Amino acid sequence: MRDKQLYSQILGIESPWFVSEVELSLQEQKVHAKTDFFDF
Repeated sequence: MRDKQLYSQILGIESPWFVSEVELSLQEQKVHAKTDFFDF
């Protein structure tokens, strides 16, 4: 499974929203998940 799909499921993100970017910082022990939405 891809990172963006995984974090979408973990966070309960549903369409039209989606996770557009995931950054993992092991040193800082942080995960940054950027969300965006489909503009139909």
